[in-house]
Amino acid sequence: MTINIDNKIHLEIPKQYPTKLPIVYEAGEKKITNFPHINPDNKGTFCLGTDIDIRRKIKPNYSLSKYITLIAQFLGTYEYYQRYKNFPFGDREHGNLGIIESYKEIFNVTTNQQVSNLMQIGKLKNKYKNQKCPCNSNLKFKNCHWNTLNSIVSNPLERSQMKRDYILLKGD
Repeated sequence: MTINIDNKIHLEIPKQYPTKLPIVYEAGEKKITNFPHINPDNKGTFCLGTDIDIRRKIKPNYSLSKYITLIAQFLGTYEYYQRYKNFPFGDREHGNLGIIESYKEIFNVTTNQQVSNLMQIGKLKNKYKNQKCPCNSNLKFKNCHWNTLNSIVSNPLERSQMKRDYILLKGD
């Protein structure tokens, strides 16, 4: 199967990149229509994923070429969706539900409470390794979510994203 993608896009890269993520939308004539991953803002920005998903995909160096790859994948997904009326790699909800889905996937847990418990961890100290994991699995932290959380909290951009996401979800 060959997919031809011929879209003109506008990419706004903030001065604070990678702390603040770019936005992208179609420039000129709009070719992308009837697609659930166009945000309802005035520019029709592309929904490339939750911020934490995007950050994890473009690390470790946060190069713009990795971000552009996400845009190409988005456009390819759109073409696939137009042809087959489903998503080739599954779909994620938008807003807070999508954020929760992201963390459930990252942490490999099933409940919102488990996500909340794990997201509250801001710092990891070795003395906690032998305590029960905050996900309530009854496993020692070091044998459960220690490594996953360590990869997030040791990365300043992911740690601050998780903190912002937790505050956003807590307000729900």
